[in-house]
Amino acid sequence: MKSEHTAVSLAHIINLVGAQDNPGLFKVQELTMRTIERALAGTRSDLKVQIMSAQYTDARPFVPGFVSITSDLLRSSADFKQLNTKLRLPVLGDIIMKLRENTEATHFVFTNLDICVMPSFYNAVASYLNDGYDAIIINRRRINAEFIDEPNLDVLFAEAGKTHTGYDCFVFSRALLDKFVFGDIFIGTPPAGNDLFYNIMTFADCPVLLTEKHLTFHVGMDLVKPWGESKLNSHNQAEFLKLLKKLYPSMRIANFPGAGYGFMRRHFKWLMNPTFHYPTMCRLDFSQWSAPRRKPQEYELKGLKNAYYEWLLKKINFRDKD
Repeated sequence: MKSEHTAVSLAHIINLVGAQDNPGLFKVQELTMRTIERALAGTRSDLKVQIMSAQYTDARPFVPGFVSITSDLLRSSADFKQLNTKLRLPVLGDIIMKLRENTEATHFVFTNLDICVMPSFYNAVASYLNDGYDAIIINRRRINAEFIDEPNLDVLFAEAGKTHTGYDCFVFSRALLDKFVFGDIFIGTPPAGNDLFYNIMTFADCPVLLTEKHLTFHVGMDLVKPWGESKLNSHNQAEFLKLLKKLYPSMRIANFPGAGYGFMRRHFKWLMNPTFHYPTMCRLDFSQWSAPRRKPQEYELKGLKNAYYEWLLKKINFRDKD
């Protein structure tokens, strides 16, 4: 069931860093904030959008003027002595809880620092929320890394890019924040974001996963690469498994993407998608076998002939600048 219509206002929080922390990441941050500022300029007049920063004290001088600064983050991965790391990675839950400060927004947005937004981003998000969804997860597009130095944002916005499996843009209602459960999972290392994904799919009344929209993008075409320290990854994974145990009693299979697919199709997707914890999904699927599920929408034309032409289109189309 979709939730009742309410007037929508948005607070978008990001963990901003200082130039001294990571010069490469700071360069990405500058691009991200340019796209956010452009999106704000194009936001319709009746939609209130507040941009918020959750940061460490030494990053305050680098926060752009149009961004509201929350109280400083007080802990990082470096404070967990057993991990013996110098990396300062914030706890995702600490960032999300900053949304309780200095905002009356009806809905919240969290994106990773490297996620750029399209000019229509806030207008489109508000439109989906007005349709009755109380939570949205948006899949990013990938564009070529060479665009990191492109001064003209319109050139970046023109890139359709390619899809990506990771989820790094989350929208949810104020009411959901009070229900969320967080462990000590750091951002910037796997499986960060999976905790927010499972919280949304567990507690939202009407969540939606958008994987084919051109609303956010990331500069860089890589799909898989090694990242994070192994000890931090192991810590995050252990915290994530503990979180799943706490959330499991409240999970409803119908809320999860793919639940309405045929058995083999849904289990293959859950097994292969890195966001999904397959043992949990398998157990949930069998325990709620008779629960009603949403019927999946079919976007492709049926028939072997159409399937052939879709395949052929990919083979014979030229690429940009061929």
